[in-house]
Amino acid sequence: MKESFFKVTVIVLLLAGSFSSCKEKEKCEPFVLIGQDSLSGREGIPQQDIVITTQEEWEDLKITMINTENFRETEIDFEEFQIIAVFDKVRPSGSWKIAITCTTEYSDSITVTVHTIAPKGHDFSVEVQPYHIVKIPVTKKSIEFKYL
Repeated sequence: MKESFFKVTVIVLLLAGSFSSCKEKEKCEPFVLIGQDSLSGREGIPQQDIVITTQEEWEDLKITMINTENFRETEIDFEEFQIIAVFDKVRPSGSWKIAITCTTEYSDSITVTVHTIAPKGHDFSVEVQPYHIVKIPVTKKSIEFKYL
C-alpha cells in the first residue's frame, strides 16, 4: 500500500512540475479589454482573427459590427496601440463564448491564446457570434493565434 501511495505521489509531483514549468515559459503580457460579447450573426463577419493597426481599419470594423455600445473605449491611439480581435463562427446557442486568455511575447513573435467556451447545456434560443477585442502595445513582431 505504501508503495502505491509513493508511486501516485511521485506521478502527481511530476505532473505538477510540468504544468508549472509550462506557465513559467509562457508569461502572459497585459492587454486591455475593449469589448467581449456576442453579435447576432447577421452582421456578415466571418470567423476570423484580426490585427488592426490603423484608424481606418478600426472604423470599418466598428461600422460592420453595428453595435459597439458595450465597448469600454472606442478611441484608440494607433501610434501606441494596436487591436487584436477574434470572432467565432455563428453558433446555434446564446451560451457560447470566446476569450483571449493570454498574449505571450517571444523574441520574434507574439502568440495570442484563445479559448472557445462551449455551453454547459443546450440553449437553442438564439444564434450568436461571440467575439473578444483587446488592445496591446504596438509591435513589429508577427502575431500568431493559438486556439485551445
